[in-house]
Amino acid sequence: MPTPITAIGTITGTVKVGSVLTVGALTPAGATADYNWQIATSSSGPWADLGALTNTYTITVADAAKFIRVLATGNGNYSGFGYERSDNGSSDAYLLR
Repeated sequence: MPTPITAIGTITGTVKVGSVLTVGALTPAGATADYNWQIATSSSGPWADLGALTNTYTITVADAAKFIRVLATGNGNYSGFGYERSDNGSSDAYLLR
């Protein structure tokens, strides 16, 4: 039976056009996942897929003044999914500037 992913670390990187955002570490350590970056005009959605499927995303001009999040879905010996959290843990999204 696959081991569930129980947490996703906060996205790192400068939140501005041209910067690279990187998904934080997964828990348990060593877990593997597929990623899907999403964007919205409101922190509550609706969310649209950006087509970025790696653990990094480069912010574009079209992303400015929108919210972004990433979905990690366990693969291989890992299961489950979750969205990253902002630093204060109160939102699933970052407002891009």
